[in-house]
Amino acid sequence: MPWLLCGLQIDKAAEEDRMYLSQKLGKDIPVQKIVVLVSEGKRYYIVASIIKIMENDLDYGVLPIYAFLSNKEK
Repeated sequence: MPWLLCGLQIDKAAEEDRMYLSQKLGKDIPVQKIVVLVSEGKRYYIVASIIKIMENDLDYGVLPIYAFLSNKEK
């Protein structure tokens, strides 16, 4: 997956995505565990048991963990 995703869209997986990933990974993947990231017409898949998607207003290059840790100290 590229480190920069231009024009990022987050989509729910379709049945064809589930079938593609199940074949590639060699086991049945529930569609609920798949998130599709779309950037510049390319599809990138995330398979996870729990997914939390958040938007933030951090500056470019600032990792969210730093903001979390600095808020925790307050």
